Amino acid sequence: MCCKKNQPLNLNSSETTREAPFLKKQNFCFSFYFENYQPEHLKTKDIKFLEWFIGFSEGDGCFLITGSKTNCSFIINQKDISLLYKIRTRLGFGKVTTYVQEGQMYGRYSVHSQKDCLRLAYLFNGNLILNKTNKRFIKWLKVLSVLPLKTIGSVSFNNGWLSGFIEAEGSFHARIRLRKTFKTGRQLIYKFSLNQAGEFALLSEILQLLNSKSKVYPITNNNKTKQLYYGISVQSFESNNILLNYLDLYPFLGKKTIAINLYRRINVYIKKKKHLTNDGLNEMLKFCNQLKKHNLKEIQK
Repeated sequence: MCCKKNQPLNLNSSETTREAPFLKKQNFCFSFYFENYQPEHLKTKDIKFLEWFIGFSEGDGCFLITGSKTNCSFIINQKDISLLYKIRTRLGFGKVTTYVQEGQMYGRYSVHSQKDCLRLAYLFNGNLILNKTNKRFIKWLKVLSVLPLKTIGSVSFNNGWLSGFIEAEGSFHARIRLRKTFKTGRQLIYKFSLNQAGEFALLSEILQLLNSKSKVYPITNNNKTKQLYYGISVQSFESNNILLNYLDLYPFLGKKTIAINLYRRINVYIKKKKHLTNDGLNEMLKFCNQLKKHNLKEIQK
């Protein structure tokens, strides 16, 4: 569903920020984008994809200002090249190229023309959630002479933003460890993890959505910069089941689908109490190893 929010026309940077009538914890607004900036050859209004794309962009996207601070560009670098082509097709603009870095093939989705940067400006404007992304985006809008709208909304299970953000930034792990106090002598450990520079409030809200008793924890910054990093780790069956039910409604679009499908199978086994038997643990070990192998490939991206 799309709200009735009017986007401002291009304005000088001296104009002040206007607050948008954003429906809290529910809707993104794409009405102005659909009416004025979506490419004409696209005949459908793919709201679900756009919500996912905004979340994914807040994780992996980069707003750049080039040419003596007079030109804008936007890029996403990814090892999942097929996902970038999917983004290019469903947005209807931009370009995908490939490059090699340290022996690995990567893809880059990029938008350089100012016409297409304006499309993104009106797509993202008022719809970004992260504080750090909004700060960079406001500078980007200033170059384009577009008045920024203030985002009042937040992460929710009623849209695809969290799915896109997790696909860019989240990770899923599972292993079986020795545990003498357990009847089988072994214990299954599985967890969903998400780390961020700053954004303590966002991570807290995600835990609340998942009905998790876990806490946001600080992460030691080995680079010794002033940037604060935080993380969450969700291990309970209840919270993981909530997350997987959400991702059924708003699925991943790229290769991380492999990870989530393996993670989901592990979750089903836990639901059936198979993790409490040796036969069940032996079967689940196969999924754990497959998930570990997939994650090792993704770490290289």
